[in-house]
Amino acid sequence: MSIPTFRVLAVAALGLSACAAPVDVSRLAPESVLLADDVVVAGPPGYCVAPGTVREAEGAAFVVLGSCASLSDGALNAAPAQPGVLTVLVSAPGEGTPLSAASGEELEAFFESDAGRVALSPDGEAETVEVIEAQAGVGQVFVRARDLSGGRPAGIDPEYWRALVDVRGHLVTATLIGFEADPLDPGQGLRTLADLTARLLRENPPSLEE
Repeated sequence: MSIPTFRVLAVAALGLSACAAPVDVSRLAPESVLLADDVVVAGPPGYCVAPGTVREAEGAAFVVLGSCASLSDGALNAAPAQPGVLTVLVSAPGEGTPLSAASGEELEAFFESDAGRVALSPDGEAETVEVIEAQAGVGQVFVRARDLSGGRPAGIDPEYWRALVDVRGHLVTATLIGFEADPLDPGQGLRTLADLTARLLRENPPSLEE
């Protein structure tokens, strides 16, 4: 997989319009949601889907997950080990395949390059992102980064974790955001995203045609 190809995929995954039509999630703080193309988005322990945040457009989707306890006003006892917000972007079918074709070394090198930092940047500038570490496995990569743009909302921690994983040919980009008052522990952040990608792969096994 070439670096330009992966850069296009990473940027495209972040381009889903927030104006897309919302999907009806009727149950209060559900643990999972079924999207088009039979893709299930389900959170790690303590995380539930935030009602009203699920959107789909042209084969792509966007989902926000937060503390089950907070979203249900205490009706659900489950809560993550550390407060945070998860956003999940699901690409159109076929865009995750190049991720599985790349080696772990290629993925780590990409996100530590200028092109990789551009793909992570909220404003498309390599200088506004600092990559702290990158870890990759088969069909997935985890990146810990710091937002230097100054454009983040008040109270949001500049450090965050991002995971990209191939889920049945869909490129799924998950971002774990913490708060300045209670920053994410690096190890806990990685564990949270690793639990998320493991559940996504478990909930979305390869079809017989793949």
